[in-house]
Amino acid sequence: MNGRAMRSLLAVQFLAGMNLNALFVRKKRVKAWLATVGMAALLSPSYIGIVVLQVKAFGFLRNNGLPLEDMLLLGMYAASLFMILFAGIPTVYASLYQSKELSALLPLPFSPWQIVAAKLAVIYVIELLVGWAFFLPALITYFAYGYASVWHLPIALIGLLLMPIVPLALSAIACILISNVPGVGQSKWFWYIGITVALIGASLMLTTGMMAEDSGAMADLIQVRMRQIAQIGHMLPGAQFGMYALVDDRWTAALHQAANVAVSVGYVLATLAVGSALYIGPILRGDAARRRSRVHRGAAETRGFLASYVRKELLCTLKDPAVAMNGLGGYIALPLLGVTYTIMKIQSKGKVDIIGQLDAMLHSEQMATHLPFFVVGIALGLATFGSLSSLFAASYSKDGKRLWIEKSLPVAPFSVYVGKLLAGYALVTALNLLTIALATLVVPFRAQHWLYVIVLSQIAIGWNAAFGLAVDAMRPKLVWKDTVQAVKQNMNVVLAMGVSFAGIGANAGALKALWDTQAGPPLVYAAALALNLALLAGALAFGRSASARLARIQV
Repeated sequence: MNGRAMRSLLAVQFLAGMNLNALFVRKKRVKAWLATVGMAALLSPSYIGIVVLQVKAFGFLRNNGLPLEDMLLLGMYAASLFMILFAGIPTVYASLYQSKELSALLPLPFSPWQIVAAKLAVIYVIELLVGWAFFLPALITYFAYGYASVWHLPIALIGLLLMPIVPLALSAIACILISNVPGVGQSKWFWYIGITVALIGASLMLTTGMMAEDSGAMADLIQVRMRQIAQIGHMLPGAQFGMYALVDDRWTAALHQAANVAVSVGYVLATLAVGSALYIGPILRGDAARRRSRVHRGAAETRGFLASYVRKELLCTLKDPAVAMNGLGGYIALPLLGVTYTIMKIQSKGKVDIIGQLDAMLHSEQMATHLPFFVVGIALGLATFGSLSSLFAASYSKDGKRLWIEKSLPVAPFSVYVGKLLAGYALVTALNLLTIALATLVVPFRAQHWLYVIVLSQIAIGWNAAFGLAVDAMRPKLVWKDTVQAVKQNMNVVLAMGVSFAGIGANAGALKALWDTQAGPPLVYAAALALNLALLAGALAFGRSASARLARIQV
């Protein structure tokens, strides 16, 4: 393989990996530049805030004569390394094992390590820019305030160039090794859940590390925080050499930077060696597994249409973690709220006790007097979590160009609509029942009240789902790069949420009217059921009409 071919491979990877073609192709140029400028405008306020905080932190240390500037710089560097590490894991996995050009690259006379090197070179540039954006303002401020002399600048520049190598190499080695584990490495669910847990764990670790001990001295507070953040950087073997090179004296800084260069070269060679030996195996095993699955599908037993269609929708949804996780709706916030509440309670030493306050309120006299309103309100509140799911408002859209298969089936369009509705409804029902089971541990309702909550919340989820599916049936988004784009960048999801909130608002208005008239419990319970049953009937009628229009949509 000559150098020209390798340069061509690098050029192709940069054009594809960084989507540079869109900036120069005439048809896509305006849209790409508008998207780039718009994204920069949206991120600018947050980024400016980060820069201002860094400058003010160094200014505070200087104005108060606190000798903690080295700890602050090391803390910023450690945080940048971890940001690169956790951003690099999903990026590396997607580039190495999920990119669409793999089928074209593998038959070409490239060695596995060359493909790995070209792909990681693109990610290196991206991570370098991300790391610089976060760390460079702190480094510039460090030099501007005179904490380091000019001769130290070349050492700092070398450190900036080497900064992404250690976390990126660890990400690549981990991805390649895990991908070679049979039954695990090629599971999208494993990677999706693993990355999510890793990000949550990193957030908790950083939050715990930044919890300062009680101290009246500001110097002690800052010192404890910066030391704890800097210690996290030691969890990346070899990265400490680059950290110390930033703040050490002349000769020790040069020695530490030389060690940092040697460690970086070692990581690069280790990554290429692992890639050369283990990169291709998971891809070939994945192709073989897909061929076997096609054989099994061909021998599938005959079922009724509705049962088969519901099963197909469930399998397609659960097979794609991005679609399934987006379909969780508001339920995904519940564990995050639980973790946040636990951290707040620990940090405040029990002063923040929301569950205790809620329990006291539910046992109050007002609760006993207006119990029906609380029961209906909790049922509708639980249904709101399900109304935020994108399973329904993007159900037709995620099928994309395969929608013509459903249009050509010898069944009524409403049967397809009902199949999609039942599949999504089954998943949301399981989440709703699990949430209600957890709520029974906190809310002191009787059994008959919880039975009513289940019935009313399920009816409310039903009309939310039916309306959302009807909205997507009227105008599905069929052109997208992947299912994530079809779900996350779909205006139909926003429109369906608007309809859901309007229905919840109608329920709130009805409850307000019943409250003002001091209606009795039977009337409150019956009115809430009647209103939501009417909404469900209207949603199904709308769905029948919308599904019939699907025949006129061009695929």
